[in-house]
Amino acid sequence: MGKKVLYLLVLVFIFYSSHSLFAQNDKYKVIKGERHSFDFRRIDKENYYQNRLRIKIYADYEKHVNNEQIVNHHIFGIESLDLITKQLDLKGIKPVFPSDILKSGYSERHKAWGFHLWYEFELTKDQDIVSLVDKYSSLQEIEIVEPVFKKMLIDYEPDQLTILDEVNDYNNVANKWSPNDPRLNEQWHYSNTGQQGGTIGADIDLFSAWEIQKGNPDVIVAVIDGGIDYNHEDLEQNMWSGIGYNFVTNSEIIEPHNHGTHVAGTISAVNNNGTGVSGIAGGSGGGNGVRLMSCQVYTSYTNGGFAPAMVWAADNGAVISQNSWGYTEEGYYEQAVLDAIDYFNQNAGSDLGSLLSGGITIFAAGNKGVSGQIYPQCYSGVIAVAATNNQDIISDYSNYDTWVDISAPGGETQPVQSRGVLSTLTGNKYGFLHGTSMACPHVSGVAALVISHVPGLLTAAELKDILLETTDNHYPLNPGYEGMLGTGRLNAAKALI
Repeated sequence: MGKKVLYLLVLVFIFYSSHSLFAQNDKYKVIKGERHSFDFRRIDKENYYQNRLRIKIYADYEKHVNNEQIVNHHIFGIESLDLITKQLDLKGIKPVFPSDILKSGYSERHKAWGFHLWYEFELTKDQDIVSLVDKYSSLQEIEIVEPVFKKMLIDYEPDQLTILDEVNDYNNVANKWSPNDPRLNEQWHYSNTGQQGGTIGADIDLFSAWEIQKGNPDVIVAVIDGGIDYNHEDLEQNMWSGIGYNFVTNSEIIEPHNHGTHVAGTISAVNNNGTGVSGIAGGSGGGNGVRLMSCQVYTSYTNGGFAPAMVWAADNGAVISQNSWGYTEEGYYEQAVLDAIDYFNQNAGSDLGSLLSGGITIFAAGNKGVSGQIYPQCYSGVIAVAATNNQDIISDYSNYDTWVDISAPGGETQPVQSRGVLSTLTGNKYGFLHGTSMACPHVSGVAALVISHVPGLLTAAELKDILLETTDNHYPLNPGYEGMLGTGRLNAAKALI
């Protein structure tokens, strides 16, 4: 269970070179996962932008690449490419992986991965993207042509969000260490004592885990999501020193966003500060929990920068990539995004003295209540997380399939709000949300606890095995879903033990 199913579809318009799946130069090794072919013509055009297109130039022609000439004058210096491009009504051309954003100290590694050869075209008006893909793919200088597919935040419904201000007393569970955060008792997903009709023990057994480890500030988790409210009273002390980067606006100004803030709180809200909620790896007090890096790919109005966010996170010290987004429909992907996932997995934690050898990428499975070839979730390079409710039953919205690796509490706020997952919201507030987006950071938080406990001793593959091999068997409660909810429901204490 938990293994990705390898799908084989018809190759029509997504082009790649088979030898690109493994490449190596004198210093860097590039290993990529499977790239299953799919029929671009069968995808409804509403699922991709009608005024955007991406190309990747073959490395044999990189001597022609001059960013100043391409960005400012729309000239590649390749006759056949320029002939087609000059016929377009262009608004602009930009690198998919901007060198002014990515860390310069890793530029040679980026080149080994071919990031400098990716460009995105933006047109002034909608075009026939199928025709443009056909034209560019006919050029011998072009390795890959792909549309820019739309993406969605795996979000809560607008009427789901209820901000709660009342405070309940925390409780100590079975005389185990327990932080003094006043709303801890409402976080049934950490310790389920039957709150709101839940099943006792249908939780991640976090109090037992805290007896072993509470978090290490040297561990960095990249939250690739809406921006984290880094001034939140329950998050500020556990923010990464550099805060993060806004990949939508290409600036260092993080715009606080409820979704990203809620996800962040589950991972590492500050523990034992007498305030709000507790985080899985939020430390023992004084802000000594794992660090939260805000990689903003969603604002209130738009999104973007998914691929460079992963590369940037890896280069800036994150070893866990937390993701709660996906494509609007099933059956397709962007190679630039899969390349970035592979880059993170291979290069995060690659520096001397890192706490993990390699990186680990975790994705929410999705909230449509369906199965199918859903990307990036079904990709072999990620851990996909389904959601369970407070009775250990699959949440009614959760996606499921053989590519799901693990389940975790995501809750259900209908008909009772407090059966959702309680965490931080912008403006020093708190609220219950439900979703695989709420389940996913439970896995990221426990992964961070494991790394905190044995820093520098694990590879990413070993960490994944630990998470997946120490789950609780919830299949007796989920008949009909055998093999489609991963290896079981996450258990933090077993993972640490």
